[in-house]
Amino acid sequence: MSEESAKMVEENNTFGIPAVQERKMNNGHTARTINEDKKKAMPEEYFRWGIFGITVLLLFMAAIEFYFSMQEAIRTWFE
Repeated sequence: MSEESAKMVEENNTFGIPAVQERKMNNGHTARTINEDKKKAMPEEYFRWGIFGITVLLLFMAAIEFYFSMQEAIRTWFE
């Protein structure tokens, strides 16, 4: 690689690490395998997803209740 193209690679690198050093840091791992190693589920994540699920369920139930309440109100007005 010429000096000019090496300089361009170094300048274009997002993290300021030359591509050669970046390959050494990865140790042959691709980004996918590195991310899979980091994606171990933590108890906090399960708790957050549980709270999110309960909230969505309650919002859905409230929307259905609102729908039927509005039907009753409209039926009352037009009687």
